[in-house]
Amino acid sequence: MKKVRDSVNYKIAVDHKKRIRYQYDQKLKEGTFGHHWIMELASRNKITTVESLHLDRGVRSALKEAHFDKEDYKYVETSAATECKILVSHDPDYSSNIRQILKKKLAVVVCEAQLCL
Repeated sequence: MKKVRDSVNYKIAVDHKKRIRYQYDQKLKEGTFGHHWIMELASRNKITTVESLHLDRGVRSALKEAHFDKEDYKYVETSAATECKILVSHDPDYSSNIRQILKKKLAVVVCEAQLCL
């Protein structure tokens, strides 16, 4: 979190439909470290908005067959629309099978923060 805040190279991407920002606002309650962190990133202009990528039927079918949680599509659609195509997550829903699908079909790499930042 500090690397994202302090680096000139890192930003947080959110989707143009505001689905991810809504998640942040709902889960990061006022007064918590997470809420302070996201507000500080916003004040430093470290949050960028991208137009989410529409996932075609082939990608959706592959993810569905791999039992990918529909709730996480917004993160995949957003990361696929970024220049770097990196999705930072510690969520166990991103199994090795899911990661392979995302990398092969969308060039999206899923990694944990300490490994990719």
